[in-house]
Amino acid sequence: AQKNRPVIVSCGMANLEEISQVLETVINVGNDRLILLHCISDYPAKPDSLNLAMIPYLKKQFKVPIGFSDHAIGLHSAYMAISMGAVVIEKHFTINRQLCEKIPDADHEISIEPKELKELRDFCDDASLMRGKAPRQITSGEEEGRTAFRRGLYTRKAVKAGEKLSLENTVLLRPVKGIAANQWTDVFGKSFLREIKAMEAINLSDLES
Repeated sequence: AQKNRPVIVSCGMANLEEISQVLETVINVGNDRLILLHCISDYPAKPDSLNLAMIPYLKKQFKVPIGFSDHAIGLHSAYMAISMGAVVIEKHFTINRQLCEKIPDADHEISIEPKELKELRDFCDDASLMRGKAPRQITSGEEEGRTAFRRGLYTRKAVKAGEKLSLENTVLLRPVKGIAANQWTDVFGKSFLREIKAMEAINLSDLES
């Protein structure tokens, strides 16, 4: 900490008071480059003991980046931790979990293998993209979809000039080609200016102003 290098501290077996003491010790030497890792020091840690809600809680409580020291089997817990805001994932690694048969070691059972490590790395990369930011911008695809997927006003049956627009002679269908569904209250009861065949889009120019 005194060298002002990043400090990563696991919170396994520690209560909030002890975590606060560690944080204070590091900050008192002029180092604010601290990351706390939420951790359950069971090997393996069972899903119902993980308490991943501590990740946002610790971030709010101590105002520092929070990660997760993961001793659960598999990758689901790491994925969940990342989705809850973990910025660091610590996971035990082995080239082959079957080594536990030759070399008894508690770590092998909870460790991930090379293929899983790559999957985790790929998920971390994707997560940073998927997280995005708020408020968001409408995507170009959504802009196109506003026309394709939203509903517009069509004739339910053939209508004559002078006939009034009503629920009986109109229907909301995709895509929007003329009057959009959210314009219904603006046009309800207006008279048609021309004859329109059934199942044709209705435009504002087709109605009295």
